[in-house]
Amino acid sequence: MKKSNQIVGLPIISIESGSEIGHVKSLVVNAADKSIDFLTVDHPDWDVSVKAVPFRKVIGVGEYAVMIEEEKSIFDLSEIPIANELVKKKISIIGTKIINRKGQFHGEVSEYLLDDNTGRIVSLQFNSNDSEQFLSTEHVITLGKDLVIVAEEAIDHIVKEPEELLDGKKTDPPEDHSAQPKEELPREKEQLPTAEDNGFKEKQIAILEGKKLLKDIYTPSGELLFEEGSILSRGEIEKAQETGVGVVVEMSMHVSG
Repeated sequence: MKKSNQIVGLPIISIESGSEIGHVKSLVVNAADKSIDFLTVDHPDWDVSVKAVPFRKVIGVGEYAVMIEEEKSIFDLSEIPIANELVKKKISIIGTKIINRKGQFHGEVSEYLLDDNTGRIVSLQFNSNDSEQFLSTEHVITLGKDLVIVAEEAIDHIVKEPEELLDGKKTDPPEDHSAQPKEELPREKEQLPTAEDNGFKEKQIAILEGKKLLKDIYTPSGELLFEEGSILSRGEIEKAQETGVGVVVEMSMHVSG
């Protein structure tokens, strides 16, 4: 993570030419995504137009410089309508007041930290009770021009050091799945015969063997399996069980004689 003031002012260096092609003038905030989408570029020879480099074109942000692949990674803002719109919104974050949904004041943003690999804004640094504190942007609802709106429970997640935000994520205990219900087996596995199934089938055979059918019995595909009046034998009952119509057979019979 890096603070915004650690990036502003850094030289921008092209890896292709090995030359310095300007300095970071400002960070362009995308409030909706809570990220830095562009870096505006300060160059003494570019007085006419404002130029910027998309953060996705940044290869690395070091202590000495921001590295990009080539000078072509820098564009005129007039060529990037989205960047131009974001710049016009003038979302600076620093200096804005933090309040929650109920209107409770938490402090004023003095700095913010971002993931220098992705540009995602990770946390806000703010002054509260004469001390610096930090809050993850996970609890931020709105990044506005004048105010930052946070969730009501945000106060329970304020920390004194930014490292605590990372430590909390690293030290969370693994989920305990032992008490959770087991996933149901796929249907085809559920239908595999078990000892209990075999016991039921034997009982069904004992009940139905020698019984007379009241009506014709058909397979699920519509084929005639047994005709009305048939006396069920063990083999016929097993055949019915294999085709999945055992229950129908049972409901459709009566004792012969």
